[in-house]
Amino acid sequence: MTPRNKLWLWVWLFLAGVPVACRQPNAPSPAPPALPSAPGSQLTARGAYSLAEKPAQAWNASALLAELLSGDDINERGASDYWEFHFVDPEMRKKFVVVVQAERVKQAQEGRLPARVTPLPANWMDSQPAYQKSVSAFFAHHPDPQSFQPGWLSCDSRNFSTPHWTMLFSQPKHLPVGSMIDAASGDYLGEINR
Repeated sequence: MTPRNKLWLWVWLFLAGVPVACRQPNAPSPAPPALPSAPGSQLTARGAYSLAEKPAQAWNASALLAELLSGDDINERGASDYWEFHFVDPEMRKKFVVVVQAERVKQAQEGRLPARVTPLPANWMDSQPAYQKSVSAFFAHHPDPQSFQPGWLSCDSRNFSTPHWTMLFSQPKHLPVGSMIDAASGDYLGEINR
């Protein structure tokens, strides 16, 4: 063994013995470090809405839900880790956006409403049946389901006078295609290209 290796061996043995020599005989052992908390489970739109509604009503007791959209991790249960809710005041002058992520309200922001919108009906269907009905209607009109990937789910009244859910599907080298269903009844309304 070379003198340099012997020196490192002694340094290592010394450092390895220091914590044992310095510990008090009856001192409790330190607690293990806290593990990071597991990410929140995914919520359906109605589950996330129950969290977003409170800050929206604090902003304006008469706030109306005008739009909501999922994250791109939406699954067949209509659940996502991310939901964004757009509320408007009854006078249609301001909007209030609430983001729910990992089962927590992450941010809320007020802004100006550029144009009037049609609020969603109070009986808007949850994202699970919306997802299932949208996918079913879309693949009834597209015989090649393997070439499309569900992207995200949104509910609003843009591009169509009836408040509706839109399931966007992506396809390589093409713009997304959306399958629209009525937000309350679940009736198929057609497709939209974005």
